[in-house]
Amino acid sequence: MDFKIWTPLSYLGQPFLQQCRLAYVFGRNGRDALCITAEEDLVACGINESGCLGVGTDFTPLKLMGDSTSCKINVKGLSSGFDAKGTFIVAYTYTGQVYAWGKPIGHSPQAVSGSGTNNNFGAGPNKNFGAGPNSIFGAVPNVNFGAGVTLPFSAPISISTSPFVSNSSGSAKQPSPIISKPTQPPPIISKPTLVSFPSATEISEVACGTSHCLALSKDGKVYSWGSNNFGQLGNNSQVNSVNPILIQGNLKDKRVVKISCGDNFSVVALDNEQVYAWGDNSYGQVGFDSLSHTPYFLSPNKIRGLNDIYIKELICGKAHILLLTNVGVVYGWGKNTRGELGLGDNVSRFVPEPVQTEEKFFEIAAMSHCSISAAMSDKFQVFMWGDFPEFTFTYHTPKQMKHYKSLQEVFANFSSPRIMYKPMVRQLPSKSTVSTPEKNFQDMATSDLTITVEGKQIYVHREILSSRSNYFETLLKEHWTQKNQKVLDMDRSYDVIHSYLQYIYTGKIEANQNLALELLNLAEEYQDLTFKNFCDEYFNFNVEIDNVASLFDFAVKVNATKLLESCMQFAGNHISEILSNPVVLEWNINTKQEFLMQCKKRNLFRS
Repeated sequence: MDFKIWTPLSYLGQPFLQQCRLAYVFGRNGRDALCITAEEDLVACGINESGCLGVGTDFTPLKLMGDSTSCKINVKGLSSGFDAKGTFIVAYTYTGQVYAWGKPIGHSPQAVSGSGTNNNFGAGPNKNFGAGPNSIFGAVPNVNFGAGVTLPFSAPISISTSPFVSNSSGSAKQPSPIISKPTQPPPIISKPTLVSFPSATEISEVACGTSHCLALSKDGKVYSWGSNNFGQLGNNSQVNSVNPILIQGNLKDKRVVKISCGDNFSVVALDNEQVYAWGDNSYGQVGFDSLSHTPYFLSPNKIRGLNDIYIKELICGKAHILLLTNVGVVYGWGKNTRGELGLGDNVSRFVPEPVQTEEKFFEIAAMSHCSISAAMSDKFQVFMWGDFPEFTFTYHTPKQMKHYKSLQEVFANFSSPRIMYKPMVRQLPSKSTVSTPEKNFQDMATSDLTITVEGKQIYVHREILSSRSNYFETLLKEHWTQKNQKVLDMDRSYDVIHSYLQYIYTGKIEANQNLALELLNLAEEYQDLTFKNFCDEYFNFNVEIDNVASLFDFAVKVNATKLLESCMQFAGNHISEILSNPVVLEWNINTKQEFLMQCKKRNLFRS
C-alpha cells in the first residue's frame, strides 16, 4: 500500500517517502504524521495539534524549514490516543526505553496542585526540560522539501529530544520541579520525554487507549498510567496516575505476551493462552454481563470461554475486543450494537463468540476510537464489519472489499478521523555490500558476526540477516546496537540454526528428515511464513498409527498445510484406529474441531 493514500503524507513527495521505513498518521484530526527514515531519523509533519509532533511547539501549524536537528531514539514502534482535549503519542525503542509527548494524561487536580511535581506522561518530576549536554541529535537527511512553498500541511520537520542529564556517577539527575497553580491545566509536552520505569526495566511494546497507556516489559510484566475513571489502569482504584504502575492482582507472577487498549478498558493475553481484561464493562468487554454486574472492574478478570486455543493476535476497538487464533478463527466480545463483532445481529456479548464466516484469517484490525473491525483472510482478501457512521451504514457480518489489498485501506477510507490502526512499516531496498550472499555463507573473511551454537561457530553477515529475516532484523536492533559486538550465542540445536541460516543465504537447506518438526516449529516461532511453507513442502512425513495423532496436532498448531493433508490421507483408511488413540484425548478444542471438519470434508464418518 502506498504511503501517499494518507492526507498528511501526500504532501511530502515521493523522493522523501521512498526514504522512509515507517510512517504513522494519527491524531484527533487525522492531520499529523511521523516518519522514520532509513537513517533512523524521526521526522514530523502536520498541524501539530496538542504539540503531538514533538517539535517544541503546540497548536501552531509548522512552517517550512531548511536544516534542523533530528531525533535519533532508535524507534521500534509508536502508539497514540486522543480525546476532545487533544492528542498524545508514545514511542518505544529497540533498547527498551519509552518516550511520550503531546497532551498530558493521568493528571488530576490533586496532582497538579501544589504537589511539587509536574509529572506528565509518567516522565517523573518535570523531565521535559530543555536541551542539555546529552541531548540525542543527528543530522537531517539531505532531502529537498521545496523551501518557500506554502502547503496545506507542514513539510517534514525533524524532532529533537531531551533525555536525562547524567551526573558524574551516571545516574539520572533531575532538574528542579515546576509547581503549577491549582487553576492551571497541565502543560503540553512539546518534545519527546523519557518515561520513568523501575531500574533495569526494558519495554518491548506499548498500547494506548483514549487517555491511558499500557507498557509490556520484556519479562512479561505490564505497567499502566493515565486516566483511571473506569479502572482502566487495573490497579484496584479509580485514581489517575501520571507515572507507570505495575499491574498485579490476578496478573501477579504471570507472564503477559500481548496487550491492547480500548476506549476506557484494557486487555492482555498470557503465555498460557489465558486472557484478562479490566476497566469499562458497559458492554461486557471485561467478560461479565453488564446488566447484572458493576459497569467497570478495577483489576484484571479472566475472560471465560477461551479454553484450548492458541492466540495469534489480540486487539481492541472502542468498546469491543477481537481475538485471532492460530487456525484463523476470529472471536469477539463486548459491544455489538452496530455489528462490531460480526455475529449477524446487534446483541452485545460478554462471552467470546466466533465471527460468523467460513473464512480463515491471519490478521485483524480495530482502533480504540471507533467501532470498525477488519480482517485479512488467508486468501489475502480484505473484510470489514461494524459501524461506519460517516457513510450511514453498518455491516453485521464480514463484508469483502474486493479492491482492497491492505487493512489500512479500510481505515484510510472509512475511519473518522482517517488514521492508521498501527504504523505502516515497509522493507527498504537492501544496501548490502555482499553481492552474492549464497557464496558468503560461512565465509570467515567477510563475516562481521559469529553465531555460536552448542560450541560451534557459524560465520554470518549482519546486513544479510537483517534484510532477509524479520526475526534477525529485530534481534540485532534490540540487542546488538554496538558495532563492536561480534558474537551471538543461540540456545537451540546447531543443525536447526545452521539449516535456517543456510536457507537465509541460499534459499535451500540440506537437512535430515528428523529435523522437520524442529524446523517447522522454528519457522512458526520466528514468524517466517516463507520458510515454514518451504519446510512444509520440502519434507515428506512418514505418517503412521503411532504418530498420526501427534503430527496432526502439530500441523494445526503451526498451520502446516502439507503435513495436515498427509495426516488426513492416512486417516482415510485408519479413522477407527486414530479415534481410539489415547493422544486424541489430549487434543485441544481447536485440533478436535479441525479434525472433525477435515473428516467431514472427506466423508470419513460414512456408515
